[in-house]
Amino acid sequence: MRGVVLSGVFSITWFLALFVLLPVGMAGEGGATVRIGWKFVVATAAAVVALGVFYGLIQLGFLDI
Repeated sequence: MRGVVLSGVFSITWFLALFVLLPVGMAGEGGATVRIGWKFVVATAAAVVALGVFYGLIQLGFLDI
């Protein structure tokens, strides 16, 4: 059960981070590059950090799943 919860937390935070990052760099000049690969990497890094914090809170006993 814990693996399912942690997978869900990772997926939700990854999509949330990606949707926050998608508009970055889109406004302004007409020839702006999107750099979607960079946004995937940053979204993955943010999701890993959030998952680590969530897992740490579980291990310390602040959260019970």
